[in-house]
Amino acid sequence: MLLPPPSLAFNSSEYIHLFIYLFRFRLFHNILYQDMSYFDLLGGKGKLSNMLADDLLKLKEGIGDKVADFLSLLARMIGCLIFALVKGWKLTLVILAIAPLVIIAFNLTIKFTVKYTQKQIHAYAKANTIAQEVLTAIRTVTAFNGQMKEYDRYASSLSQIPSIGFKKGLVQGLCQVFSNVAIGIVFTAALWYGQYLIKTECRTYSAGILVVVSEDFFQTISSSI
Repeated sequence: MLLPPPSLAFNSSEYIHLFIYLFRFRLFHNILYQDMSYFDLLGGKGKLSNMLADDLLKLKEGIGDKVADFLSLLARMIGCLIFALVKGWKLTLVILAIAPLVIIAFNLTIKFTVKYTQKQIHAYAKANTIAQEVLTAIRTVTAFNGQMKEYDRYASSLSQIPSIGFKKGLVQGLCQVFSNVAIGIVFTAALWYGQYLIKTECRTYSAGILVVVSEDFFQTISSSI
């Protein structure tokens, strides 16, 4: 993998740290100035701590060094595409004509993975909120003999997580099959048309050109998803 320059990655990381700090400060400031009805609709004190800690940590991990990685992958994609067009433009155009199959397959995989991951995060956040509420008011819960009731409420909040994980794994498997089939179609077409060009235009195309163009295509696709 082409790594971003250290200075770019460092500056991006420092910017993200500053962004998260300011974001947390503004979020806390806005929470303090909300009406009482806002906290009633929020559904528990645990969600506030999740918003200020866990959610912002996920945001930091999500965008951390992604700016530097994006610029690095963009440069690699453009460079590989230009190099492939220079070395064998006919073969490259044929591959690019069917390359959207691979991009669609990978994007579907990412889309469904994000969808079910968000469901898992929300389910765990709900369970975490219940646990924090109970532990904060454990004396009250014990005084009213509500341990089993709170246990059932916590177990109910976790009941959907196994089914979400099963659906996530099933969809990821199906998308992976589709991705592998799409990659196989593209490389089959590249090998078939490549050997045709080697026979008919042997002065321009060779086995080495076929390998180089195919590898550049793979690098271009991997950089674009």
